[in-house]
Amino acid sequence: MPLAAGEQGARDTQDGAAADSEVDADADASAEPYQVAAAGRGQRRGKPVAKPLAPEQIAQLEQHLKHPNVQAFLSLIANAEGATYDSRYGDRPGGKRNAFPDYSQYPVTDEKGMPAKGPAGRYQIAPETYGDLRQKLGLDDFSPHTQDLMAAQLLVEQGAMPHLLAGNFDAALSGAAPKWRSLARGPGLSNVTPPQQPYVPYERLRPLFDLYRAP
Repeated sequence: MPLAAGEQGARDTQDGAAADSEVDADADASAEPYQVAAAGRGQRRGKPVAKPLAPEQIAQLEQHLKHPNVQAFLSLIANAEGATYDSRYGDRPGGKRNAFPDYSQYPVTDEKGMPAKGPAGRYQIAPETYGDLRQKLGLDDFSPHTQDLMAAQLLVEQGAMPHLLAGNFDAALSGAAPKWRSLARGPGLSNVTPPQQPYVPYERLRPLFDLYRAP
């Protein structure tokens, strides 16, 4: 999914917002390999093991990814997070890179071979979130397509997907913002109050979405 022109400008305003991305309440688990984060911490918190999606549900996700509204919104998330498919925690595309070279698995180590800290990928997916989604989707890699599927599933779980498919941008944004805190919740709103990290205001998100949505 190519990125539209003008994306870098909004990224620069975030000053590394990818470093504090989708993780929300699970940020403290980010230093652990995803297997530990999903199976160990999750079970200690009483979280049930994720139930695999039915084949027809995965097929539906594949169809969602073809919708221009979904493609545009995923590019919007990546823009706000300031990340690309190979981004590690703190990566600065166009500046100082911190990228991982291998899509065959989620990056559990940093460039020095130490346990990785923070989320990864185009949508800055946290380790614990990845562990949950890999069980649901039956996937063990972290390829660009897998990342897209995982982000689409998160939009479904956040209740944003139906609004996206219906063309209701504001409702979709309101649903997605609690998961990706680089997104404002709506017109005149921050993400959380008070803001806890840089976020892209609604007044910039809406025209960017329209830009990505344009044929």
